[in-house]
Amino acid sequence: MNFLAHYQLAADLETSPHFFAGAILPDIAKRAGFSTPNSLLKDQQSAYLNLYNGLKFHLEADRFFHNSFLFKEGIEQWKTGLDEKRLKSSKTFFLHHLLFEMWLDRILLNSNPEAGIEMYQNLELVEGHFLNQFSRSFYTDETGKIQSVFEGFLQRKFVLSYTSDIHFNQIAKGVFENVTNQKSQPELLEMLGEKLLKMESMKNRFFSYWSEFKSDFFKSSGH
Repeated sequence: MNFLAHYQLAADLETSPHFFAGAILPDIAKRAGFSTPNSLLKDQQSAYLNLYNGLKFHLEADRFFHNSFLFKEGIEQWKTGLDEKRLKSSKTFFLHHLLFEMWLDRILLNSNPEAGIEMYQNLELVEGHFLNQFSRSFYTDETGKIQSVFEGFLQRKFVLSYTSDIHFNQIAKGVFENVTNQKSQPELLEMLGEKLLKMESMKNRFFSYWSEFKSDFFKSSGH
């Protein structure tokens, strides 16, 4: 899931800004070059408990999400028209994955325009030194890279741009080419624009799938 989906799932369970930060932290850490495998999970000092529990919640939600009908159907719908031959790339699964998760956040923003602002406002309540201390302890991040990426995430607020067709396509193109080391494909913007327009007719259906996913997740996880 992308940032807003993780936040909204966490907000249905908790009210702690530290829990919310933990619920997006594995994705922030990944951007900083740190992985969060399950084997890293260990008991933390009580001072970090909400942050740590949010991190565990993220991993649990991701496991359920990536095996869900919501995810599999979303990937399938984004595949059409964005194949290897047209993209000149073998990394299409990453692109479909990226696009669906961004698009899901876009649907959630369209459903509740204040949701993204609320997410950033809550995350801004997390003390920088506190997150940095946790990152040093948990990820052995001695240089404060994770905290730096987190601050950049708060400053840029790029998730709010997902409602704009132009920005959605530009962000997706940039992330895809950067992460997969692809040569710039100017035609990709046009392809994404065409596909995003076609996906508009499915947004209500997928919002319903999201509601079903949340219900199933909380039932199965016992939260």
